[in-house]
Amino acid sequence: MTKVISVTNVKGGVGKSTSALFIANVLADQGKRVLLIDIDSQNSLTSFYFDDYEAINGKTILEAMIDQIAITDCIYTVSNNIDFIPSDIELCNLTLQLTDNRDFKLHTILEPIKSKYDFIIIDTPPSLHMETKQSLAISDYVIIPTLLERWAVRSIDIVLSYINDKNTSLQSIIKTHLESVFILPTSKEKNRKIQDIVLDDLKMKYNNQVLDGISRKTDVQKLSYIGNNMKLDNIHAYSEYKAVLESILKPVEVYT
Repeated sequence: MTKVISVTNVKGGVGKSTSALFIANVLADQGKRVLLIDIDSQNSLTSFYFDDYEAINGKTILEAMIDQIAITDCIYTVSNNIDFIPSDIELCNLTLQLTDNRDFKLHTILEPIKSKYDFIIIDTPPSLHMETKQSLAISDYVIIPTLLERWAVRSIDIVLSYINDKNTSLQSIIKTHLESVFILPTSKEKNRKIQDIVLDDLKMKYNNQVLDGISRKTDVQKLSYIGNNMKLDNIHAYSEYKAVLESILKPVEVYT
């Protein structure tokens, strides 16, 4: 059974796109069929895979959601076992352009192709706008990347509050069930006392929802410049994301 994982936080700059990218690649390297979706108008993932935006002009998640083209026409094979649906800046106008089936459009367009994949990984915008809500509504798992700074708890609480209080009604209609929400510390640095304090606070509040963190490394920061020419499995963070996924995938595998 296909599992949908949303990578979400209302705060930007926390490593959402990087996390979605590594998660998709680790799963693909394990032989899983992965659909990676960029549903963020900032299109960081899209810029990783495409230098030339004209190559995807008119064939993005936006056009599929407003019924201009079929979802299958928006899918690009970007590497072994990974298909990708891009985004562009026009996605910020989605709320204005969606009419029918507003709350369930992402579910509707993905349902016919869902069974082709073992995992669907969705990189959401740093907000609780319509795109994020639709992604959460179809998710089996949510990963919340966070920096280890004082405001981190507040941004996590905003996401969790929405999931617990409002998202359940959408999921009950779609008939999906959110199994687990995980918190992923990113950009961890050695000998940073404040980070240790924040991490202890997170673990005290969220217990086993807090995953092992991802170290701050310069090679990860280079990704936005080098793009798809950089081999992810040569990057230190790859092994960290692989270890993180092992703790998540054990319960997932029971259902696949």
